[in-house]
Amino acid sequence: MSTHSVLDIAQFRALFPQFSSALAYPDLVLNAQYAAAGNYISQVDSVYGGLTGDALSYALQLLTCHLLVLSEKAASGAPAGFITSASEGDVSVSIAPPPMTSG
Repeated sequence: MSTHSVLDIAQFRALFPQFSSALAYPDLVLNAQYAAAGNYISQVDSVYGGLTGDALSYALQLLTCHLLVLSEKAASGAPAGFITSASEGDVSVSIAPPPMTSG
């Protein structure tokens, strides 16, 4: 069984060039978000038909990207949720929170 607990930062930056700036995205931040991704997707190859190998590594990297973007949105004050309607005159936007089936 293989463990994917260490982010290959060079590979990550090559696959996702929007995160290539070491100034905007220091290694420490990338590693922290990758570790957080491990709270949602197991970093250990599944022996029961789940994600393994390169597929698991890629899934963890995609989730890392997702967490980075969510973090940026939260820091900028951008609303979290789905836009359900929008207007132009006198500007109006309706947002619904993401659906949850359980806590």
